Amino acid sequence: MKILHLIDSSGVYGAEMMLLDVMQAQQQRGLTVSLLASCNNIHQPAEIAILARARGFTVMDWPMPNKFALSAMFFLLRWINKEGFTLLHSHGYKLTILYALCRCFCRVPAMVVTLHGFTAVKRFSKMALYESLNRLALFRVEAVVCVSDKLHQDLPASLKKSIPCHVIANGIDINRVRGESLADIPAQFQTAITSFEYIICIIARLSYEKAVDRALSALAVLRSTDDTLSVGLLVVGDGPQASVLKAQAVELGLQENIIFTGFQTSAQAFLRVSDFLLIPSRSEGLPMVLLEAMAVAVPVLAANVGAIDEVLLHGQCGDLFEGADDEKGIQLLADNIQLVLKKTHQQQVRNATQRLEYAYSNTVMEQQYFDIYVQLFAEADLAL
Repeated sequence: MKILHLIDSSGVYGAEMMLLDVMQAQQQRGLTVSLLASCNNIHQPAEIAILARARGFTVMDWPMPNKFALSAMFFLLRWINKEGFTLLHSHGYKLTILYALCRCFCRVPAMVVTLHGFTAVKRFSKMALYESLNRLALFRVEAVVCVSDKLHQDLPASLKKSIPCHVIANGIDINRVRGESLADIPAQFQTAITSFEYIICIIARLSYEKAVDRALSALAVLRSTDDTLSVGLLVVGDGPQASVLKAQAVELGLQENIIFTGFQTSAQAFLRVSDFLLIPSRSEGLPMVLLEAMAVAVPVLAANVGAIDEVLLHGQCGDLFEGADDEKGIQLLADNIQLVLKKTHQQQVRNATQRLEYAYSNTVMEQQYFDIYVQLFAEADLAL
């Protein structure tokens, strides 16, 4: 079985780390696994491509501008057939849509698609259009995998009748995460971190759906009610809203309390020095950073979106809140932050560790994907 994973990636976040971990487990099984990573910059490979090469994988860099280049996809599919790949596994909407269009005109290998979540939170937006096209494209693939029950429930009933639609929770290489959490924190952040009594950590792409702005507003509410509270907020990551969030911090008078680190290759190290991980998102699938916090025994406060409630066993493995952008919602988040800072978490952390090892390791995830691959090959009467 010769597998090509495809991803359109602008950074290394949850979906990228999940993909690298499942590829690692597939390689250990003895499968031939390669990566195609598309990016916008013709002179610079995607960051996931650099990490994949460091792990010893064969990688094809495919520069793709911010538009759907159908002719380039035909060229790519000819290369895929020439290289003898027997299965494609897509992790992004652009490549899935292009594959579906090309399939109308040429012979292509079978494709499995993993849905990591729909991120459009505005009904009339370019991302909402892409996600609508992606839903149509799914009718042209052999199998769909959702990372949560919620995603599966939201799939059109007609799709679930047409092709196999599975649920496989994301998993992580637990030992890798624990090892990376021991990395040194860059010196320029250490003084600021140690100056606070409490540290809250957000690790995310700085985009609208991640709702970091909610966290800043809630922290401002906390500071207004108790200006003696010594709390810092680590914001680890980069993205299109970085400058907006920095301006918001200044406007709220929080520039001394917010530590923007930018993108960090060893983001898990910041979990080690934090009192808890905050996930304030407006939308999610199954966030990998949630599993990473569970791996290193860091308490979690998270918005009840996507699969988070399912992973945290309805509060047994971490704390949940109902997110909202209005004044009431921000006050609710502020109140939850204050409660989490003051409570003990030993039992929740023990529960989280046990749940992670049982249900969310990369070996559990890889076995479930392998079972789907085997089923597809058996139905097509192909040799593994």
